[in-house]
Amino acid sequence: MECPSQFLSEDDIHVIRSNSPVAESRGRLTAAQLRLIHERRWFTIMVPEYADGLELPLPTVMRLLEAAAWADGSFGWVLNLVAGANMFAGFLPEEPAKKIFGSPQTCVAGSGALSGNAEKVDGGYRISGSWKYASGASHADFFSVSCLLTLNGQPITDPDGHQKTRSFLIPEHQVTLSDQWNSYGLKATASYDFIIQDVFVPDAHSFFLAAPSPFASGALYRFPFLQLAEALLAITMSGMARHFIDLITELSKNKILADLRRKKDYPAMEGTIDRAKTTLDEGRINLYGSVQSVWAMYEKREPVANAELHTLSGHAKQCAFLSRTVTENLYPWAGMDAVVPEGDINRVWRDVHTASQHILLSPFTP
Repeated sequence: MECPSQFLSEDDIHVIRSNSPVAESRGRLTAAQLRLIHERRWFTIMVPEYADGLELPLPTVMRLLEAAAWADGSFGWVLNLVAGANMFAGFLPEEPAKKIFGSPQTCVAGSGALSGNAEKVDGGYRISGSWKYASGASHADFFSVSCLLTLNGQPITDPDGHQKTRSFLIPEHQVTLSDQWNSYGLKATASYDFIIQDVFVPDAHSFFLAAPSPFASGALYRFPFLQLAEALLAITMSGMARHFIDLITELSKNKILADLRRKKDYPAMEGTIDRAKTTLDEGRINLYGSVQSVWAMYEKREPVANAELHTLSGHAKQCAFLSRTVTENLYPWAGMDAVVPEGDINRVWRDVHTASQHILLSPFTP
Protein backbone atom coordinates (compact mmCIF):
# COMPACT_ATOMS: atom_id res chain seq x y z
CA MET A 1 0.00 0.00 0.00
CA GLU A 2 1.20 3.51 -0.77
CA CYS A 3 3.20 5.41 1.85
CA PRO A 4 1.58 8.60 3.23
CA SER A 5 4.63 10.57 2.07
CA GLN A 6 3.30 10.40 -1.51
CA PHE A 7 0.60 12.92 -0.72
CA LEU A 8 2.84 15.81 0.43
CA SER A 9 5.55 17.70 -1.42
CA GLU A 10 9.11 17.78 -0.09
CA ASP A 11 8.68 21.49 0.64
CA ASP A 12 5.50 20.84 2.63
CA ILE A 13 7.21 18.11 4.66
CA HIS A 14 10.16 20.40 5.38
CA VAL A 15 7.93 23.22 6.64
CA ILE A 16 5.93 20.89 8.87
CA ARG A 17 8.84 18.96 10.38
CA SER A 18 11.36 21.79 10.70
CA ASN A 19 8.80 23.67 12.81
CA SER A 20 7.77 20.70 14.96
CA PRO A 21 10.24 21.28 17.85
CA VAL A 22 9.25 24.94 18.17
CA ALA A 23 5.54 24.08 17.99
CA GLU A 24 6.06 21.44 20.68
CA SER A 25 7.80 23.91 23.01
CA ARG A 26 5.16 26.62 22.46
CA GLY A 27 2.19 24.28 22.72
CA ARG A 28 0.66 25.37 19.41
CA LEU A 29 1.34 25.26 15.69
CA THR A 30 3.78 27.85 14.40
CA ALA A 31 2.95 30.72 12.05
CA ALA A 32 4.80 28.93 9.25
CA GLN A 33 2.76 25.75 9.73
CA LEU A 34 -0.50 27.69 9.78
CA ARG A 35 0.55 29.68 6.71
CA LEU A 36 1.10 26.40 4.85
CA ILE A 37 -2.39 25.21 5.82
CA HIS A 38 -3.91 28.49 4.64
CA GLU A 39 -1.98 28.53 1.36
CA ARG A 40 -2.99 24.93 0.58
CA ARG A 41 -6.57 25.64 1.74
CA TRP A 42 -6.44 22.52 3.89
CA PHE A 43 -8.90 23.88 6.46
CA THR A 44 -11.50 23.89 3.64
CA ILE A 45 -11.13 20.30 2.44
CA MET A 46 -14.58 19.41 3.82
CA VAL A 47 -16.24 22.81 3.42
CA PRO A 48 -18.95 22.72 0.72
CA GLU A 49 -18.25 24.31 -2.63
CA TYR A 50 -21.13 26.77 -2.13
CA ALA A 51 -19.14 28.22 0.80
CA ASP A 52 -15.94 28.40 -1.28
CA GLY A 53 -14.56 25.12 0.08
CA LEU A 54 -12.75 22.30 -1.70
CA GLU A 55 -15.35 19.65 -0.69
CA LEU A 56 -12.99 16.74 -1.38
CA PRO A 57 -14.20 13.12 -1.43
CA LEU A 58 -13.80 11.40 1.94
CA PRO A 59 -11.16 8.86 0.72
CA THR A 60 -9.05 11.78 -0.56
CA VAL A 61 -9.46 13.62 2.73
CA MET A 62 -8.25 10.53 4.57
CA ARG A 63 -5.08 10.28 2.50
CA LEU A 64 -4.23 13.94 3.11
CA LEU A 65 -4.85 13.68 6.86
CA GLU A 66 -2.83 10.49 7.15
CA ALA A 67 0.05 12.19 5.32
CA ALA A 68 -0.18 15.26 7.56
CA ALA A 69 -0.01 13.09 10.70
CA TRP A 70 2.89 11.14 9.19
CA ALA A 71 4.73 14.45 8.78
CA ASP A 72 3.95 15.45 12.39
CA GLY A 73 1.43 14.18 14.90
CA SER A 74 0.30 17.50 16.36
CA PHE A 75 0.08 19.09 12.91
CA GLY A 76 -2.02 16.22 11.57
CA TRP A 77 -4.23 16.14 14.66
CA VAL A 78 -5.06 19.84 14.48
CA LEU A 79 -5.70 19.65 10.74
CA ASN A 80 -8.00 16.66 11.30
CA LEU A 81 -10.02 18.24 14.09
CA VAL A 82 -10.30 21.67 12.49
CA ALA A 83 -11.13 20.40 9.00
CA GLY A 84 -13.73 18.12 10.57
CA ALA A 85 -15.29 21.00 12.49
CA ASN A 86 -15.18 23.25 9.43
CA MET A 87 -17.30 20.61 7.68
CA PHE A 88 -20.19 21.93 9.76
CA ALA A 89 -20.45 24.65 7.12
CA GLY A 90 -22.42 22.10 5.11
CA PHE A 91 -25.05 21.95 7.86
CA LEU A 92 -25.69 25.70 7.82
CA PRO A 93 -27.77 27.74 5.36
CA GLU A 94 -25.71 29.03 2.44
CA GLU A 95 -25.52 32.68 3.52
CA PRO A 96 -24.10 32.17 7.05
CA ALA A 97 -21.92 29.34 5.74
CA LYS A 98 -20.29 31.67 3.21
CA LYS A 99 -19.93 34.44 5.77
CA ILE A 100 -18.19 32.24 8.33
CA PHE A 101 -16.24 29.85 6.10
CA GLY A 102 -15.52 31.91 2.99
CA SER A 103 -11.92 32.49 4.12
CA PRO A 104 -9.36 29.64 3.87
CA GLN A 105 -8.06 30.78 7.26
CA THR A 106 -11.30 30.12 9.16
CA CYS A 107 -10.60 27.76 12.04
CA VAL A 108 -13.28 26.11 14.18
CA ALA A 109 -12.27 24.35 17.39
CA GLY A 110 -14.67 22.68 19.75
CA SER A 111 -16.10 19.61 21.40
CA GLY A 112 -18.84 17.09 20.76
CA ALA A 113 -19.39 16.43 24.45
CA LEU A 114 -22.90 17.21 25.68
CA SER A 115 -21.64 19.38 28.51
CA GLY A 116 -23.66 22.50 27.77
CA ASN A 117 -27.24 23.72 27.94
CA ALA A 118 -29.15 25.56 25.20
CA GLU A 119 -32.27 27.38 26.35
CA LYS A 120 -34.70 28.05 23.46
CA VAL A 121 -35.61 31.72 23.07
CA ASP A 122 -37.04 33.83 20.27
CA GLY A 123 -34.76 33.63 17.23
CA GLY A 124 -32.25 31.24 18.70
CA TYR A 125 -30.79 29.84 21.91
CA ARG A 126 -28.92 31.00 25.01
CA ILE A 127 -25.86 28.81 25.58
CA SER A 128 -24.00 28.05 28.79
CA GLY A 129 -21.55 25.30 29.62
CA SER A 130 -17.96 24.13 29.78
CA TRP A 131 -16.07 21.86 27.41
CA LYS A 132 -12.66 20.21 27.29
CA TYR A 133 -9.96 19.48 24.71
CA ALA A 134 -10.74 21.89 21.87
CA SER A 135 -7.77 21.21 19.57
CA GLY A 136 -6.61 24.30 17.70
CA ALA A 137 -8.19 26.61 20.28
CA SER A 138 -5.30 29.08 20.31
CA HIS A 139 -5.99 30.19 16.73
CA ALA A 140 -9.73 29.47 16.46
CA ASP A 141 -12.19 31.98 15.03
CA PHE A 142 -15.26 30.04 16.16
CA PHE A 143 -16.02 27.27 18.63
CA SER A 144 -18.47 24.44 18.03
CA VAL A 145 -20.39 23.03 20.98
CA SER A 146 -23.04 20.40 21.57
CA CYS A 147 -25.83 21.06 24.02
CA LEU A 148 -28.93 19.61 25.62
CA LEU A 149 -32.04 21.65 24.73
CA THR A 150 -34.40 23.23 27.24
CA LEU A 151 -37.44 25.51 27.12
CA ASN A 152 -38.33 27.56 30.19
CA GLY A 153 -35.76 25.52 32.06
CA GLN A 154 -37.36 22.19 31.20
CA PRO A 155 -35.89 19.52 28.88
CA ILE A 156 -37.16 19.49 25.30
CA THR A 157 -37.80 15.85 24.50
CA ASP A 158 -38.46 13.76 21.40
CA PRO A 159 -41.46 11.40 21.08
CA ASP A 160 -39.48 8.67 22.87
CA GLY A 161 -38.84 10.91 25.86
CA HIS A 162 -35.14 11.53 25.16
CA GLN A 163 -33.83 15.05 25.62
CA LYS A 164 -33.08 16.69 22.28
CA THR A 165 -29.63 17.94 21.39
CA ARG A 166 -28.19 20.44 18.95
CA SER A 167 -24.82 21.92 17.99
CA PHE A 168 -23.82 25.56 17.68
CA LEU A 169 -21.09 27.86 16.34
CA ILE A 170 -19.96 30.68 18.64
CA PRO A 171 -17.43 33.46 17.84
CA GLU A 172 -14.16 33.19 19.74
CA HIS A 173 -14.63 36.56 21.49
CA GLN A 174 -17.65 35.10 23.33
CA VAL A 175 -15.63 32.16 24.63
CA THR A 176 -13.38 32.05 27.70
CA LEU A 177 -10.35 29.81 27.19
CA SER A 178 -8.57 27.86 29.91
CA ASP A 179 -5.16 26.49 28.95
CA GLN A 180 -5.24 23.25 30.93
CA TRP A 181 -3.63 21.20 28.15
CA ASN A 182 -0.69 19.47 29.80
CA SER A 183 -0.65 16.10 28.08
CA TYR A 184 2.59 14.26 27.50
CA GLY A 185 1.79 13.95 23.78
CA LEU A 186 0.21 16.05 21.01
CA LYS A 187 1.63 18.99 22.91
CA ALA A 188 1.39 21.44 19.97
CA THR A 189 -2.36 20.97 19.49
CA ALA A 190 -3.45 23.76 21.91
CA SER A 191 -6.31 21.52 23.06
CA TYR A 192 -7.66 24.00 25.60
CA ASP A 193 -10.75 23.80 27.79
CA PHE A 194 -13.30 26.58 27.37
CA ILE A 195 -16.38 28.10 29.00
CA ILE A 196 -19.43 29.85 27.55
CA GLN A 197 -21.74 31.84 29.80
CA ASP A 198 -25.23 32.85 28.68
CA VAL A 199 -24.38 33.65 25.04
CA PHE A 200 -27.14 34.15 22.47
CA VAL A 201 -26.75 32.11 19.27
CA PRO A 202 -29.13 32.69 16.34
CA ASP A 203 -30.97 29.77 14.78
CA ALA A 204 -28.90 30.15 11.60
CA HIS A 205 -25.73 29.28 13.57
CA SER A 206 -27.18 26.05 14.96
CA PHE A 207 -27.17 22.65 13.31
CA PHE A 208 -27.97 18.96 13.81
CA LEU A 209 -25.36 16.32 12.88
CA ALA A 210 -27.37 13.16 13.47
CA ALA A 211 -29.24 13.51 10.17
CA PRO A 212 -28.31 14.41 6.59
CA SER A 213 -27.84 18.11 5.95
CA PRO A 214 -30.93 19.91 4.66
CA PHE A 215 -28.68 22.41 2.86
CA ALA A 216 -25.67 20.73 1.20
CA SER A 217 -26.36 17.82 -1.15
CA GLY A 218 -22.86 16.31 -1.34
CA ALA A 219 -22.11 12.85 0.04
CA LEU A 220 -19.94 14.35 2.83
CA TYR A 221 -23.05 15.89 4.37
CA ARG A 222 -25.08 12.68 4.18
CA PHE A 223 -22.32 10.35 5.42
CA PRO A 224 -22.93 9.40 9.09
CA PHE A 225 -20.85 11.74 11.21
CA LEU A 226 -19.88 9.10 13.78
CA GLN A 227 -18.30 6.78 11.21
CA LEU A 228 -16.68 9.72 9.44
CA ALA A 229 -15.06 10.91 12.68
CA GLU A 230 -13.91 7.40 13.61
CA ALA A 231 -12.29 6.89 10.21
CA LEU A 232 -10.48 10.23 10.23
CA LEU A 233 -9.16 9.80 13.77
CA ALA A 234 -7.96 6.27 13.06
CA ILE A 235 -6.19 7.19 9.84
CA THR A 236 -4.48 10.07 11.63
CA MET A 237 -3.14 7.57 14.15
CA SER A 238 -1.92 5.30 11.36
CA GLY A 239 0.03 8.22 9.89
CA MET A 240 1.82 8.70 13.21
CA ALA A 241 2.53 4.97 13.47
CA ARG A 242 4.01 4.88 9.97
CA HIS A 243 6.29 7.79 10.94
CA PHE A 244 7.41 5.77 13.96
CA ILE A 245 8.22 2.80 11.72
CA ASP A 246 10.26 5.06 9.44
CA LEU A 247 12.20 6.46 12.39
CA ILE A 248 13.03 3.00 13.78
CA THR A 249 14.09 1.83 10.33
CA GLU A 250 16.50 4.76 9.99
CA LEU A 251 17.76 4.34 13.55
CA SER A 252 18.52 0.65 13.05
CA LYS A 253 20.67 1.39 10.02
CA ASN A 254 22.53 4.17 11.78
CA LYS A 255 23.22 2.00 14.84
CA ILE A 256 24.79 -0.70 12.72
CA LEU A 257 26.91 1.81 10.80
CA ALA A 258 28.12 3.25 14.09
CA ASP A 259 28.91 -0.13 15.64
CA LEU A 260 29.28 -3.18 13.38
CA ARG A 261 28.96 -5.45 16.41
CA ARG A 262 25.24 -4.67 16.29
CA LYS A 263 24.96 -6.32 12.90
CA LYS A 264 24.06 -9.60 14.57
CA ASP A 265 20.87 -7.93 15.85
CA TYR A 266 19.81 -6.67 12.45
CA PRO A 267 17.86 -9.76 11.22
CA ALA A 268 15.64 -9.72 14.32
CA MET A 269 15.19 -5.96 14.13
CA GLU A 270 14.48 -6.06 10.41
CA GLY A 271 11.94 -8.83 10.92
CA THR A 272 10.12 -6.81 13.58
CA ILE A 273 10.05 -3.76 11.31
CA ASP A 274 8.74 -5.76 8.34
CA ARG A 275 6.00 -7.32 10.48
CA ALA A 276 5.05 -3.89 11.77
CA LYS A 277 4.67 -2.53 8.22
CA THR A 278 2.62 -5.54 7.13
CA THR A 279 0.38 -5.40 10.20
CA LEU A 280 -0.24 -1.68 9.91
CA ASP A 281 -0.94 -1.91 6.18
CA GLU A 282 -3.50 -4.64 6.81
CA GLY A 283 -5.36 -2.28 9.13
CA ARG A 284 -5.07 0.60 6.67
CA ILE A 285 -6.26 -1.51 3.73
CA ASN A 286 -9.32 -2.71 5.67
CA LEU A 287 -10.21 0.81 6.76
CA TYR A 288 -9.72 2.41 3.35
CA GLY A 289 -11.68 -0.43 1.77
CA SER A 290 -14.64 -0.01 4.12
CA VAL A 291 -14.71 3.74 3.67
CA GLN A 292 -14.46 3.48 -0.12
CA SER A 293 -17.31 0.96 -0.21
CA VAL A 294 -19.67 2.98 1.99
CA TRP A 295 -18.65 6.26 0.34
CA ALA A 296 -19.57 4.89 -3.08
CA MET A 297 -23.02 3.99 -1.78
CA TYR A 298 -23.60 7.51 -0.47
CA GLU A 299 -22.35 9.06 -3.70
CA LYS A 300 -24.82 6.93 -5.66
CA ARG A 301 -27.56 7.54 -3.05
CA GLU A 302 -27.91 3.82 -2.51
CA PRO A 303 -29.25 2.46 0.80
CA VAL A 304 -26.55 1.63 3.35
CA ALA A 305 -27.16 -1.18 5.80
CA ASN A 306 -26.30 -0.76 9.47
CA ALA A 307 -24.01 -3.77 9.09
CA GLU A 308 -21.87 -1.82 6.60
CA LEU A 309 -21.50 1.04 9.06
CA HIS A 310 -20.75 -1.35 11.91
CA THR A 311 -17.99 -2.94 9.82
CA LEU A 312 -16.52 0.48 9.05
CA SER A 313 -16.50 1.39 12.75
CA GLY A 314 -14.79 -1.90 13.57
CA HIS A 315 -12.10 -1.35 10.95
CA ALA A 316 -11.47 2.17 12.26
CA LYS A 317 -11.00 0.93 15.83
CA GLN A 318 -8.86 -1.96 14.61
CA CYS A 319 -6.63 0.40 12.61
CA ALA A 320 -6.15 2.58 15.68
CA PHE A 321 -5.41 -0.48 17.83
CA LEU A 322 -2.84 -1.79 15.34
CA SER A 323 -1.23 1.65 15.09
CA ARG A 324 -0.60 1.63 18.82
CA THR A 325 0.42 -2.03 18.89
CA VAL A 326 3.08 -1.85 16.16
CA THR A 327 4.52 1.24 17.83
CA GLU A 328 4.80 -0.62 21.13
CA ASN A 329 6.40 -3.65 19.45
CA LEU A 330 9.09 -1.49 17.87
CA TYR A 331 9.77 0.71 20.89
CA PRO A 332 12.31 -1.62 22.60
CA TRP A 333 14.55 -1.51 19.54
CA ALA A 334 15.04 2.25 19.95
CA GLY A 335 17.11 1.88 23.11
CA MET A 336 17.94 5.09 24.91
CA ASP A 337 17.02 7.14 21.84
CA ALA A 338 13.39 6.52 22.81
CA VAL A 339 13.64 8.31 26.17
CA VAL A 340 15.01 11.67 25.01
CA PRO A 341 12.01 14.06 25.18
CA GLU A 342 13.39 16.33 22.46
CA GLY A 343 13.91 13.45 20.02
CA ASP A 344 11.59 12.56 17.16
CA ILE A 345 11.15 8.96 18.33
CA ASN A 346 10.04 10.02 21.78
CA ARG A 347 7.71 12.69 20.41
CA VAL A 348 5.99 10.35 17.94
CA TRP A 349 5.65 7.68 20.64
CA ARG A 350 3.96 10.19 22.93
CA ASP A 351 1.70 11.46 20.14
CA VAL A 352 0.51 7.97 19.16
CA HIS A 353 -0.39 7.05 22.73
CA THR A 354 -2.13 10.35 23.43
CA ALA A 355 -4.19 10.09 20.24
CA SER A 356 -5.16 6.51 21.08
CA GLN A 357 -7.06 7.71 24.16
CA HIS A 358 -9.74 9.52 22.14
CA ILE A 359 -13.11 8.14 23.17
CA LEU A 360 -14.07 7.24 19.59
CA LEU A 361 -11.04 4.95 19.23
CA SER A 362 -11.28 3.00 22.46
CA PRO A 363 -11.90 0.34 23.53
CA PHE A 364 -11.26 -2.33 20.91
CA THR A 365 -10.58 -6.01 21.58
CA PRO A 366 -9.03 -7.85 18.63
